[in-house]
Amino acid sequence: MDKIKIRHLVVIVLWSMLSCILPKWSKGENILSHETVVADTLSQPVRHTISLLVVPSLEEHIWTIYGHAAVRVVSSDGQDRVYNWGIFDFEAPGFIPRFVAGTSTDYMLAEQPTEQYIYNYTSDGCEVSELVLNLSQEEAEHFLSLVEENLKPGNRFYHYDFVFDNCATRPIVLLEKSLQGRLILPQNTPTTTRRTMVDQSSKQRPWLKFGTDMVLGKPADTPIEAHDQLFLPIYMRNIIREAQFEDTAGNVRQAVIAEQTYPQLKEQEPLKSTPWVFQPFAVCLYLLLITLIGALTARGKAYFMRTWSAIMLGVMGLAGCLTFFLTVISLHPLTAPNWTLVSIHPLHFFLGLPLLLFFRNSLVAHLYHYINILLQLLFLLVLSWSTGQHFSPSLYMLSAALLLISFWVSRYNKLLPRTTPRLRIKKQQYA
Repeated sequence: MDKIKIRHLVVIVLWSMLSCILPKWSKGENILSHETVVADTLSQPVRHTISLLVVPSLEEHIWTIYGHAAVRVVSSDGQDRVYNWGIFDFEAPGFIPRFVAGTSTDYMLAEQPTEQYIYNYTSDGCEVSELVLNLSQEEAEHFLSLVEENLKPGNRFYHYDFVFDNCATRPIVLLEKSLQGRLILPQNTPTTTRRTMVDQSSKQRPWLKFGTDMVLGKPADTPIEAHDQLFLPIYMRNIIREAQFEDTAGNVRQAVIAEQTYPQLKEQEPLKSTPWVFQPFAVCLYLLLITLIGALTARGKAYFMRTWSAIMLGVMGLAGCLTFFLTVISLHPLTAPNWTLVSIHPLHFFLGLPLLLFFRNSLVAHLYHYINILLQLLFLLVLSWSTGQHFSPSLYMLSAALLLISFWVSRYNKLLPRTTPRLRIKKQQYA
């Protein structure tokens, strides 16, 4: 009997213990009622998750070839929105002149639902990469407060700068301000130049690549490390995914704790490649060959060569006007100094062309072409390798064509006599 009582006692004790641990499944004994769950959720502080959204280039539109970046904020209260610094109105009055001059203040920060943002890009044929940042809640709240301050009506418009202030650099600046420590970028990031980065993004558009090589000056060829490479979204994505955060105590953690990709909903239509015969190198080669043949075969009053020379001087002069404006007048970075102006400059249009058309036998015209011969030789033989600036190979052929034109004009357009025929006859009579 004693053993039976002991067994019963043990069973009762174990059942009592289990009844305290196991949930009660009866209808009237739920652990938390609905009202209790809501009240508990509302009593907790709202938590935020900050992510970087990066979109690669969309070749269909030229303004998207450098990619795009934005910030996603997911809050525990159910809000999910994207902050986008790349919003602008292309049809705004004066947008293009201000953009060309580097004075554009038409770019702005805008807020939109995440689902809409991602769908807009994936439906156009772009995948969207998301990098979830490993921020503490204090850092996330500070980051969000900086974004909200930037979103105010008086702050949302900003002076767009392709290199130093754009949709990719703005999130990084706010991230560095919100950290309770510092951002450590990977040390193994290869050193490159901004010209190389821009050329890599525009390799499918050879004429755009040729144009940017013309207007970008020597600063574009300065070697840059990882931090300066963050201005292009794709480079920023690759760098941040390997970056780290270091707090004030010296503890280091990975900057990205999760990454996901939203696949494209359709395939992009491939950009039609430019045939080689119509690419800049081939076209500039044609121009040089036509100039060379004309200079070797034309003699005296060769109307074709004079007409061809006028066309070349006019076109090169107009290209020089654009290069001069972007280098000297505009506020764009990376354009000054630009040694391209030694070869391609506005004087071809404003001085060389009028002299060739109306005063080709004047002393000023010959002096202009003598100086142009010296400048083109200086560019081809000295500046092409001594300045540290990268020049497109097509530019060398244009410079050689301008050299041939000036050589032909100075060789076959003789100076007019300084006295009239009648005055010369009188001088011979008195001699």
